[in-house]
Amino acid sequence: MKRKVVMLMLSVAVAVSMVLVGCAPEAAPPAEEEEAPETPSGVSDQAITWKLQTMMPPGTAPYDSLVRLSDAITKASGGRLVFTPFAAGGVVAAYQEFDGIDSNAIQAGHLNFAILTSIFPSASIMAGRVGGMWPTQLYGWLTHGGGHEFQEALIEDFDVRLLKGCGIIEPPEIWCHSRVPINGLADTQGLKLRTFGDCGPILAAMGIATVFMPPGEVYEAMSRGVIDACEAGGAYNNWGMGWHEVADYLYLSAVRSPSLYTNFAVNAKAFDELPSDLQALVEEVSRQEAIVAYMDALVKDATYIQMFEDYGTEVGTIPIEVNDRLKAEAAKFYDAKAAEYPLIADLLQSQREFEKLWDGYVGRW
Repeated sequence: MKRKVVMLMLSVAVAVSMVLVGCAPEAAPPAEEEEAPETPSGVSDQAITWKLQTMMPPGTAPYDSLVRLSDAITKASGGRLVFTPFAAGGVVAAYQEFDGIDSNAIQAGHLNFAILTSIFPSASIMAGRVGGMWPTQLYGWLTHGGGHEFQEALIEDFDVRLLKGCGIIEPPEIWCHSRVPINGLADTQGLKLRTFGDCGPILAAMGIATVFMPPGEVYEAMSRGVIDACEAGGAYNNWGMGWHEVADYLYLSAVRSPSLYTNFAVNAKAFDELPSDLQALVEEVSRQEAIVAYMDALVKDATYIQMFEDYGTEVGTIPIEVNDRLKAEAAKFYDAKAAEYPLIADLLQSQREFEKLWDGYVGRW
């Protein structure tokens, strides 16, 4: 019963979120069904085939990572296990990957815990927090500081298993892309900005009119003036979604999102049915891909920032007074959550203790 109630809550929460962005333009005609990549030659007729999905569209780091991982697993298994990757909406609706994995509609995919905040208030902090840890620091907490165990305990009633250390470690995100200049805090008041996770209520407390929509819908909303600004990732991701064509300004700062971890999750039953050697193969190859994906994203972000500038985008740093207000509102937000939810208090204590340990050494370099 608990499981059915929670899943019903998730469905309702997603429906409500879409109503809240009802000011967005009419949905574009559905895209043609995504064609799955061709099955590699030499694959056995007895091959086990899995469908995987990310929440991001093609031309982004998470999608690239899923394609690399799928190719590597299929080749390393000698065709015994075939991973077929899909972009957002390829099998289940974008941001419904958790439900898709739980129901076995997809056997694996990317899962960002910020998506689960509507049913688990503590979830987003497990993926990263505003003004929080840097990428390798967050990864260290998840793999060596107890973070993974916090995540597992939260979803123990579902047929979803997280492979430890096998997700995507994202570099700091762009603060935002904007159709209008942001020269100070006053320019953010009433700014209609697409955001995600904890940034929503924190930015709203600053006077920003926050809106949620999947990244694939942002281009149309920006081009029609439904929203003024958007954030969703780094330079490579956002160039691939065409945001340089709809936003004249790009603002940098790591404070809003210094790091974000997106888990690689599998359907527990499907994983348990794999032979033990294929289970080990999936974990090892996906863990290697986590590091490859991080370095690939760093280098591509550095390259694509230059491409934004060459295109004519005005690239700058978000004003200090905006970040100062953001830090203040973030601190109030997390303190209030910790007072309301004991688990969030435990999470914050765990993260802050790990930050102290980390900074006590790395901070001396």
